[in-house]
Amino acid sequence: MTEHGNRQSEDVFVGDMVSAARERASLCGEHDKLRGAHAGAIVHVFFDEVRSVLGFGPRRANQADDIFSNGVGNRHHAHQLLEIENLFGVGHCAHFGGARGGGQVDNFYFVVCAQVVEYRIEKKAVELKIAKSLSSYSVYTFLAYIADTIRFQIDPLVISGLIGLAMVTHYRVAGVFAQYYMQMIIFSVGMLQPVFSRLHGAGDRPGIEKVFYFGTKLSSCISIFICLALIGWGKPFIIRWMGLAYQDAYWPLVVLSLAVLLDVCQKPSIDLLYATFNHRFYTYTNWAEGILNLVFSLLLAKPLGIVGVALGTLIGAFLIRVVLQPWWVCRVNGIGYPIYMRFLGRNLLYCTFLMGAATAISAWGLRPSYPLLVASAICATLIYAIGSWLVVFNPVEREYFKAAIRKRNGQKDIDPATAVAVP
Repeated sequence: MTEHGNRQSEDVFVGDMVSAARERASLCGEHDKLRGAHAGAIVHVFFDEVRSVLGFGPRRANQADDIFSNGVGNRHHAHQLLEIENLFGVGHCAHFGGARGGGQVDNFYFVVCAQVVEYRIEKKAVELKIAKSLSSYSVYTFLAYIADTIRFQIDPLVISGLIGLAMVTHYRVAGVFAQYYMQMIIFSVGMLQPVFSRLHGAGDRPGIEKVFYFGTKLSSCISIFICLALIGWGKPFIIRWMGLAYQDAYWPLVVLSLAVLLDVCQKPSIDLLYATFNHRFYTYTNWAEGILNLVFSLLLAKPLGIVGVALGTLIGAFLIRVVLQPWWVCRVNGIGYPIYMRFLGRNLLYCTFLMGAATAISAWGLRPSYPLLVASAICATLIYAIGSWLVVFNPVEREYFKAAIRKRNGQKDIDPATAVAVP
C-alpha cells in the first residue's frame, strides 16, 4: 500500500473516533462538549503512540488539525478499533457492541481514552519490565549453552597440556561419538519443550506430569540403546575405521558414553526447567559440572592418561546429573522425587536388559568388518525395538506412536498428556 493510501486510511480511522466522541457532545450540555473535545485530542495522541510502536514514523504536522476540523468519517470503519485489544488487553473494548446503536459510543471512547492515559504513564515501566524479563531468560540460556559446550570441549586442553598433543587425536575419536550421541537425543525428544510450555501456560499440572514421565521413558529407551551400542560396537568399529593404533580410544568412549547417558536420559527434565522459567538453576549446575570436570580431569590425567580425563567428565556428570539435578527438578515442579527416581531407574533397568540381550544375540557381527558390523547392528536394533514396544511402552503409548507414524487425515491425535499414567 502507498504512503498516501496509509495516510488516507488513518484519516478515516481517526475521523471515525473523533466523530463518535463528538456525537454525544452534540446532544448534551457544555460539559459533554468539553469532554468530547478532550476525547478527540487524546485520540490523536494515542494514534501517534500507536504509529510509534508499530514503526510507522510521526504523522504530518498539520494532519491532526485537518482531521480534527473535519472529523466526520464513515462509522462502519470503526471495527478497526478492535485492534486496540492488542495493546490494552482483553476486555477494554467491551462497550463496542453498542457503538453502532449510538447509545454507548462515548462510553467506549472514554474507556479507550482512560486506557490511553494509563498506557502513556505506564509505558516505560512496562517496557523495562518486559525487557528485563526477556533479557534474563536469554542471558541464562546463553550462559547454559556456553557451559554445555565447555563441559565437553575442555578435555582436549587438559590432554594437550598434561599428556601430550598426539593423544588429543585419540581422545577426539571418542569425543566425536559422544557428541553425536547427545545430538541424536536432543533431536529425538527436544520437541517436548513446547508441549511443556503450552501446558504450563494453561496451568495443567497433571498434564505436565504425564508428559514428563512419558518423555523420560522415551529418552531413557533411546539413550540406553545408543549408549550400549557404542560400548558394544565401538571397539571393532574404531579398529576398522582408524586402525589398531587408535584402539586405546575405546575405553574413553565407554566412559564418555556413560557420562552422556546420565545427562541425556533426563533430557525432559531440562526441557521442563526451560518451559517453567526455572532454567537459571540449570545454568548454575552446568557451570558447576564444568568446574568439577576440570578439577577431576587435572587430578586423574597424569596417573590414568586419557581414560582419567574421561573419568573426570563422568564424575562431574554423576555428582550433578544423578545427585543434584533430579532432586531440584522435582522440587521446583512439585513432582515426587522418590516416585520419579523409581520410575527412571526401572525404565533404565528394563532397557539395559533388553539391549544386553540384543547385543548378546548379535555378537556374531562384532568384528572389524563393515558388512558384519552393519548386519549385526540392524539385527540388534530390530530385537531392541520389538522388545521395547512390548515391554517398555504401554498400550496407550503404542497407539500414540502408531497414530504419529500413520498421520492419517481426519484421525484424532492422541495428546501426549494422556499417553502415560503417572506412576
